[in-house]
Amino acid sequence: MGLLTLPPELLIKTLDGLCIQDIVSAAQVRLFVFPVDSRDSSQLSFDKTCGILRSLVIENKSLLFGAENSYALQLPMGRNPKDVSPETLYDIAAKSATISAGLSAAQEPLKPRSETLYDFAPLGFGWGGDKAPSNLFVRDDLVAFVSGATFCIIKLANDGTIKRGTRKLMAPQPGPQFYVDYQVSDDRCSILIALAASPIPPEQANPEQPVHPDVLAVQEICVTEDRFGETIDHFQTLLPPKSIQFLTIRDPYIAIVADWSLRIIDWRKNLGVAVALIDAEDLDEDGNDPGINSIENITGVVFHPTEPSFIVFEQFDSSRQRSGIFVVNIPSPMWDISTIDVERRVMPSEISLDIFPDSEAGVFGTPRASGFRLLSDSSWVMDLSLIGSRDFEGTEEIEKTVLSHGTVALSNWKLKTEMTEYDTLPRRNRNDLNPFPNPKIAGTDFFGLINLEEFQVMAPKFDNGNGLRHQPCWVRMALPESLRVSAAVPEATDADDIRIEWKGDPCMFDVHTGKLYLGLPEGLLVLQY
Repeated sequence: MGLLTLPPELLIKTLDGLCIQDIVSAAQVRLFVFPVDSRDSSQLSFDKTCGILRSLVIENKSLLFGAENSYALQLPMGRNPKDVSPETLYDIAAKSATISAGLSAAQEPLKPRSETLYDFAPLGFGWGGDKAPSNLFVRDDLVAFVSGATFCIIKLANDGTIKRGTRKLMAPQPGPQFYVDYQVSDDRCSILIALAASPIPPEQANPEQPVHPDVLAVQEICVTEDRFGETIDHFQTLLPPKSIQFLTIRDPYIAIVADWSLRIIDWRKNLGVAVALIDAEDLDEDGNDPGINSIENITGVVFHPTEPSFIVFEQFDSSRQRSGIFVVNIPSPMWDISTIDVERRVMPSEISLDIFPDSEAGVFGTPRASGFRLLSDSSWVMDLSLIGSRDFEGTEEIEKTVLSHGTVALSNWKLKTEMTEYDTLPRRNRNDLNPFPNPKIAGTDFFGLINLEEFQVMAPKFDNGNGLRHQPCWVRMALPESLRVSAAVPEATDADDIRIEWKGDPCMFDVHTGKLYLGLPEGLLVLQY
């Protein structure tokens, strides 16, 4: 009995748990069987059966939501997933699979298929000049950024126009230093925004002037069609001044890294605690804590997606035989926010060095999380990157750039996807590979390669729709020649020292849509690859 003759409930069972690409392919397959007798209607009957299979996939959203890689479905912002129509969901899945396959198959640097420039000047957002935006956030057709003392949120259309736009005064207004992080609500109908502002950094304060406290606030901005731009002020408090490095939000917690210490705040309960991380190796002979903060050079913090814990990253140095990745349980109980600097000393769990294969001595770099993904078996994984260098002694090549990515299971912290190292750069370009700021889209760390001839942006790609779960690859994207700025080349200059200037600052790459976002003085340029 053929597959297509099975009853609908068995067909659904057959497709359940496949990857997005396989489900979409099953709905699109068309096999042409030419009958021997032209009066035979088997051809028409077969086409009708294929139509039934397509309808089956479209009408049962659970098939795509239950796909092995359902995390790859980039659903529209401002609409609850349960309210997305079956037709829209299928179109999103088909587009995701097509883009994913195209990015995976490219052997040479990709050239953009289209360029779209969005001019924000009519909205009064002050995109260019001294009001250049910062803290860009992109999700689907939604773009948020900070301009001056305001949050700006816009919805983009594919034709270069802007559907909606609004800006809100930041609460509190940013001082000389401010730090922002975003989180999309579970129903995708709003964005949580955490802001820490330092009016005067402690190290820059005049001894004769009072040092003002830091301010921490949380706002929520609605992005649905009927309530677009509505703002809820959830939380605001004063904190003792610190030299803040960065912050991270995951409702209801905020982590602030400052002065080599951690502050963990439950902003919904107005509780907090300062955490000092210690290492078992630093305990004295009697196992007592000597009061040393062993883990100080913190480069990143992310909250566990399901458990009350967070993951801390520090500079990785293979000679120390330490992974630089630690899991820390959120301290309980916390205290009133007024006692935030009452320190809790905690010994975290260190992740095994085995997650970095072939990490021989000489590697130094920065590990960081690219994002979390929930797999079809209800297990969570974390995409992990390592950016740094490897030193060589006694060889012509003294230093080599290390750029690796892998996937780690959160259940046992074992490597699920082998680290893939980018290693095709000419030697003179080894040190021209630089990471851009950590993005807020899972799986899309990206890096710029600038040399005399070209400017490329590179991004690691794991499975995002086409089923290549075990074949991660690197996507290379060439910037258009129209962005090259002509510059006079000084005579008698070493070619290795020549740098051609390029317009635009790449600020976000979305692997789900294949779009690269660049900030230009005249607006936001979106390149579709």
